Amino acid sequence: PQCATMVWPRLLLPSLLIFNCAGTRVHFRNQVNVVRVLSWRDSLQRVEEAGWTCQILESVVDEGCVGEGIENVEEFRDQLVDREGDWKIRKVEGSVLFGKFHGKIKIHLDMRRLICVKMCLGVVCGHFQVYEGFKLVKVVSDMGTWVFDSRVVRAASFVKNEAEVTFIILEQEEDVIDYVIFGKLEGDTFYEAMLENVKITNKFAQPVYRLKTDTKLFNSSSISKHKDNTNFWYKYAKAIISLNKSMEVNVKKRQMFENRCPASITKYVSKYGLSEQSFISSKVTPNLPSNMSTSLNCSDIFKTVPDHDRNRTGFVSFPGSGALWIRMMLEMSTGLNTAIHMTEPHKDGGSLVTMSHHTDLDPGDPDVGKYLVDPPRRFANMLYFHCRAILLVRNPFSAILSMFRHVHFGFHSSSEIAVKEDILSVFNTEKVHLYFTHKFRNFAAKSILKWRKIIEDWVILGDVIVVHFEDLLDDKIREMKRILEFLDVSPDPRRLTCLKFSTVDIFKRKSKPLPRNPFSRDISVNIRQHIDYVDSLLLDFGHPGIPYNKY
Repeated sequence: PQCATMVWPRLLLPSLLIFNCAGTRVHFRNQVNVVRVLSWRDSLQRVEEAGWTCQILESVVDEGCVGEGIENVEEFRDQLVDREGDWKIRKVEGSVLFGKFHGKIKIHLDMRRLICVKMCLGVVCGHFQVYEGFKLVKVVSDMGTWVFDSRVVRAASFVKNEAEVTFIILEQEEDVIDYVIFGKLEGDTFYEAMLENVKITNKFAQPVYRLKTDTKLFNSSSISKHKDNTNFWYKYAKAIISLNKSMEVNVKKRQMFENRCPASITKYVSKYGLSEQSFISSKVTPNLPSNMSTSLNCSDIFKTVPDHDRNRTGFVSFPGSGALWIRMMLEMSTGLNTAIHMTEPHKDGGSLVTMSHHTDLDPGDPDVGKYLVDPPRRFANMLYFHCRAILLVRNPFSAILSMFRHVHFGFHSSSEIAVKEDILSVFNTEKVHLYFTHKFRNFAAKSILKWRKIIEDWVILGDVIVVHFEDLLDDKIREMKRILEFLDVSPDPRRLTCLKFSTVDIFKRKSKPLPRNPFSRDISVNIRQHIDYVDSLLLDFGHPGIPYNKY
């Protein structure tokens, strides 16, 4: 069989490749039937464009409907749309016969949604099609429902009663190459599936599929429990991860680290003036008990090497949670490289962990709106790390303040490393009045949602160890040992002892206390509600809950 090279859509992972050499009969049958479904969908849309000119009106029209029989439209409206919002019928176009809608009917809704349906004297007598903008997103018949989704990856699902089958398309340009196909008959357990055939009956496509019940992929009960309109992609990620598609990508594409940024945080620290020798003399030796001052050798505490036998593991946190501080301690305790979040995709080879804020970062535009924690980026991050990571959680009140300082006053402003990078930064002072403006209130309101989403995604979908920043402050060696066990790294007693007596404060800001609490009462209540939700979520999934006594 010939090898085919596949890429994910460019929006998600621009350089992601999958290599599939399984040119089997099963693969060919799946390909033929997937193409048949897509061709049927495209033909429907072409017919509507030619026959009904199904276009959403650009201007707002008067509320209400045209013609008699509107009560019939109201009766079946709940079947036509997902009640994710308070949908209103803005206008109905079509013919009326004997006081009833008859023939081809167009129903204009809010949110640029449109329904095209055939009616016979006020009764639906064919399948109906739901459009968002100019995209066909749903086809409904008494034989079942098709849902087409391209928000994070191209996917199509067929649902009838409790049974469901979904295929996700992995593509190269416009050519369908490979798929993830999964489904269920009832309940919450999904299995790998095979698309045996597609039958077209009364202009409606009916899939014939078979579940591989010996290949259980995942149970969706936890996903359903936490379902909202931004995590619709959870099932897609679960299926791709369960079938190891993302692991194939990561192993094939991962390269040696090649970037202007150093792979190691300790090398970065050394670059800006804090050599290993000066670190030991100023931040280790003064803390040693007298009986260890000559016997403990920490001379290679900043020395790190790559480990190319490791698969990628993420180190995920909301910005401002202390990730660089912990990365430095992790390198000091293991002697292994770690990679910063600005590393080019797949160029982190040899790194013990790779930082991530679960988002794209645009350092050229320091605005909170550029830290986009949206579905495409969240989905891409989960696949990039194959859902495996250290999840760092910090009190969001502290993390939001830290992040605000980073955005508005500079990288680790007023810290030792900031001064070593730029001596003139010592003259930069924080503009305290900004903490008491609408800018900060808006920043805090947006940031707490991102803080929660980062935690929610990784706890529900990921293979993670949850580490609380406050627990690290309390006992860094205990928490570091937990992390090493998760990473399957044997503890080095000498390095851990050196870390134990080290003052790792080079990234700590020396900001002056604010004159009063910058969080308004309403925002504080909102943040505490999100903290309580995260605490419950962590406990539900078997992780240590929020350390309230340390907040």
